[in-house]
Amino acid sequence: MRSIVICSSMRFRDDLARFTKKLRGFKVGIILEPDFRDLSDEMVNKEEFDRLKKQWYRERVPAFVLSHLWKKIAPADVVYIFNKDGYIGHNTLGELFFAAGKEKFICSHDEKMMVDGKVREICAEILVNKVIRDAKELSALLL
Repeated sequence: MRSIVICSSMRFRDDLARFTKKLRGFKVGIILEPDFRDLSDEMVNKEEFDRLKKQWYRERVPAFVLSHLWKKIAPADVVYIFNKDGYIGHNTLGELFFAAGKEKFICSHDEKMMVDGKVREICAEILVNKVIRDAKELSALLL
């Protein structure tokens, strides 16, 4: 079995929780994911630019991102970008480039990578090895 790390914008916290629950149902082994539980709905629904206006968030986000890079992405076999409707946030974009630099097998939920939902990030799109939309197909890759 291969391990997988999921990278996603926090705006997909609830969708990601449902997707991960389905994936766990296939008993695929180690699943590493971001921990957005402690964030309020208000913070989750804000744009990153607005989140960064909060001092406590500005102080916390670098450690959160670095921890995800080194403790979750670095040891994982597969990286799954949960980019619903093509949206990829700034931090997830950085995680994608880090994963590519570590020569990880990268999958994404959508073939498009839209930074802030507006601009297609073609350089990110070419780093994706496979587009997989559902948990069952992703589980087959991991077994």
